[in-house]
Amino acid sequence: MKTKLILSLTSAWVLTGVMAFAAPVTPNYDTFGTLSDATFGGLGIPNTSVAAVTKIANGTDTITLGLSATPRYSNPALTDIHDGIFHATTGENDGLDGHVPPHSVGATWNFDFYFDATGGSYTYRLYYGTDASSLIYIDPALIGDNAATPNHGGQNSENLDFGAWGTLASFVINPLSFDPNANATYSFELVALNADGTQQLGETAINVVVGTGSPVPDTASSALLLGLGCVGLLAFGFAQKRLQVAANK
Repeated sequence: MKTKLILSLTSAWVLTGVMAFAAPVTPNYDTFGTLSDATFGGLGIPNTSVAAVTKIANGTDTITLGLSATPRYSNPALTDIHDGIFHATTGENDGLDGHVPPHSVGATWNFDFYFDATGGSYTYRLYYGTDASSLIYIDPALIGDNAATPNHGGQNSENLDFGAWGTLASFVINPLSFDPNANATYSFELVALNADGTQQLGETAINVVVGTGSPVPDTASSALLLGLGCVGLLAFGFAQKRLQVAANK
């Protein structure tokens, strides 16, 4: 019985440590606020809460990346927006704005992205999902209905409830299994790379907490969980050693 108890406790401690990795991304930005050139391709989409990063590449090119989350059409505004964290409501509908014909059904909130470079040739990746250790990604530049930016880039406002983004002639499949009625936290990272995609040049990241989704842990909490995981591994090793000693007696 004592042996089973030791193994149960140490297993729990180890799992606690593993859970530290199943968490949202850490928000990342140079500025959080208004990105004046961002329209996200739609009339009236707010650009006042954008996590933005600006990087210099090749000595002369300025790369700007931006991420935000906004209400879809006339749905409720996102709340408690701060430090790269957005809070949205669960549910889906056609927009609730009386449009004829009705807008397609989607979650009540959109994610918004912006990428622009004053020169040069660069590639981009948009990562998203619910676990920072296993985010999926698409090439946002391939979305056929992106709006233009002042230089070389694109911007858009999209919905995770859609199976694909873009036009019939040029679209990107959305591989994420998404439930608009679920309480969850979704992470987004927008990354700029060199032309062949071998070197990361800049990155911005945000989280969207939907409904009563998992709270985004702060650095101290993550460190504590990681520490507990390390203690659990040590305890597990100690328990195994005791079992081996006992077996040899």
